[in-house]
Amino acid sequence: MMPGMVRLLHTSDWHLGRLLYGKSLLEDQAQALEQIIGLIDRIKPHALLLSGDIFDRLSPPEAAVRLFDEFLFKTIIERKLAVLVIPGNHDSAERVGFASRILRERGLTIYSKPEDALKPVRIAGDGSEVMAYGIPYLEPRLIGEFLKKPLSTPDEAVRSLCDEIRLTRKPSENSVLLAHAFVVGAQTSESERDLFVGGSSHVAADAFEGFAYTALGHLHRAQAAGGERVRYSGSLLHYSKSEIGLEKSITEVVIEKDGSVKTQLHEIKPLKALRYLEGPIEELI
Repeated sequence: MMPGMVRLLHTSDWHLGRLLYGKSLLEDQAQALEQIIGLIDRIKPHALLLSGDIFDRLSPPEAAVRLFDEFLFKTIIERKLAVLVIPGNHDSAERVGFASRILRERGLTIYSKPEDALKPVRIAGDGSEVMAYGIPYLEPRLIGEFLKKPLSTPDEAVRSLCDEIRLTRKPSENSVLLAHAFVVGAQTSESERDLFVGGSSHVAADAFEGFAYTALGHLHRAQAAGGERVRYSGSLLHYSKSEIGLEKSITEVVIEKDGSVKTQLHEIKPLKALRYLEGPIEELI
């Protein structure tokens, strides 16, 4: 009998509704999401992990909300795929978490409150399973109020919730974590908004020890952050000139029953390539 495994897709930082130099990117974003749907049909994952910054601002335009709604219908209703979501620093956790208790019954899990981090979801694979946890992006103060301890930095907040998860889960089970954070040593681009004002915004990678895989959001470059088990999937599209030339992708994650992990990047090809031209105005015209 073949050993079991769970296959996941990890994505983040869609920023639906974003404008680039005043131009709407919704058409480009819709085309990119169709590529994700195509990949889902090809590789048949057991769940999709969306690690924050679904929208580009706290009150997204109606067209951006409709686009997200359409994607969820195609994945959860039509394909019966489990989708797990955390809000990022560009999202409103309260809005993203609307009706989350009802939607969980249909296959959409939204971790929008501190207490949600301690409510894992079981993802069944082929002869194996993983338990999925999610830490929403929230002010450290709010997480501190839930844990009844003073917390002032993202590192303290994320680390404290991870500690609570480690205390409550079974040591023998494979687990994955969704988080939205700026991990120490990772490479940035020009299009990320600062996470924290008034102190260090960084989280050390060792906060995520013990998870088979940590699906990160916030930074727009696909990269490992403290080993292959802690990764950023990167943004859906190129959102600044500093990202020109970077391949945009979605991350396939295979977690074997013994806890070993393999990752593979699948390219997302933009509808229109982003270029940066510099020179005299006469030549540019």
